Parts: sequence; C-alpha cells; structure tokens
Amino acid sequence: MRAENSADRVVRLLALVSYLDDHPGVRVAQVAEHFGVSEAQVLKDVDTLWVSGTPGYQHNDLIDFAADDHERNILTLIEPQGMETPLRLGAVEAVSLLVALRSLAETAGAGEQEVVASALEKLTAAAGSAAHAARSIDVGTGRSGTDGIDDRLDQVRTAIEQGRQLHLRYVSAADVVSHRTVDPLRLLTDSQRYFLHAWCHRAQDLRQFRVDRILDLEVLEVSARLPTTPTCTPPTHPIRNWPARAGGSAWNWRPGPGG
Repeated sequence: MRAENSADRVVRLLALVSYLDDHPGVRVAQVAEHFGVSEAQVLKDVDTLWVSGTPGYQHNDLIDFAADDHERNILTLIEPQGMETPLRLGAVEAVSLLVALRSLAETAGAGEQEVVASALEKLTAAAGSAAHAARSIDVGTGRSGTDGIDDRLDQVRTAIEQGRQLHLRYVSAADVVSHRTVDPLRLLTDSQRYFLHAWCHRAQDLRQFRVDRILDLEVLEVSARLPTTPTCTPPTHPIRNWPARAGGSAWNWRPGPGG
C-alpha cells in the first residue's frame, strides 16, 4: 500500500469538511469507512481541522465541532468557516483545464474517451467566458497536415487495448526503411508528434517510433508478449505519457537508433 503524502491528506481534510457538513452527527466509524482510513486517523484529521480556520486564528475564526458529540465518537460540524462551499475556478485555471482536457481527448484510449468527453462538456458549460477563450487556443497534437496519421493512431490504440502485436514498415531519421514486429506498450506525445513506445523484437529492447514515420502498419493476430525485466533509461526530454491499458506497467524508454 502506498504511503500517504501531504497532498493526499490535504485533499481528504478538505473533503472531510464538506462530508461532515452534509452528514451532521455521523459516527467516526462511518467516516473512517467512507474515506478508507482508520478511526484513529479520522480523529487526528478532526484535531487538525479544529485548529484550522481563517486569518486571526481566534476562537471565532476556527473550524469548530460539537465537543460533547466528539467525546461519544460522533462528529458534528458546527462552524465550517466557509470551507464547506465548493471553490470556484478562476478564468485562467478554467482555461488551463479546458485546454488540457482537449489535448487529452486527442490521445485518450477507447475506454477513456467517454470520461474525458463528459468532463470536458461539464467544465465547458460551467466555465462561461473562459470556455470561449479556451476554444481560441490551438492544441497541437501532431495530426494536422499528416496524411493517414489518424488511421495509424487508431490502429495503434486497437493493438494496445487488445494486447496484440504490430508489424511496422518504418523509416528512420537517417531515411533507412526497416520492417519491425513490436509489442506496443503505449502512445506518447510531446504535443507536436506522437510516438509509439514498444518492445521491438528485432532489437530485443524497448524502442520508440515516431508515428508519422510509420509507412505501413498492420495489427497482427498474435498476442503481445511484454518483457518482464527490460533495461531502460529515462527520456532526455519531457514527454507526456498515456497508459497503454488498465493494469499496464509504468515504463521508461530510451530513444533507439530507429527513432
């Protein structure tokens, strides 16, 4: 089980205020079950909230609970200090989220597209003028002006989601054409180009292939066999990482001579 970090606890503390505001007089055991933590941790969280509040930090500035209920392991929030009210996004924050979701929508797998589309629709409806500003921003996805890239991306996604091998006819940066059979792991993008991160049977190593350099692509009726202990090093430039499929491993990659 992953150790809890400060960000995890802050998120839970903020959610706890809202939850207790909606569930007055709730038992500690029920709160613990809801948040997936121990009863002792819930009481520690309440102790932290009890000394939190707005600037001034006098008694009337702090979040408050019913002390009598607390002694009976019941939590009743009597003064949330406004923290029960959902925060509103600023215009810049809304634009940033909308642009990020639009970019994600271009690379999401089949199982993720519905979720991303739903989030984008809801945020667009709530963002008001920020939504118009976000639409004016061009999201570079490496597609425009590249013949056949949509079809190749669809084929790659199909192979990744179904766990099948791919056969590529690929041209390298040195203009050398080669044929590769690969086990696809995931799609990557640097917002300008797409890359296929895969185990190459010819190289017997992890490789990344620029999708716009794939001349021909075939999804094979052969199950991909992913290596268990590949040797790989971190990338030398930032790149966005989209998981291959549910339960997939996290992989680093290194540019190969064909990439």
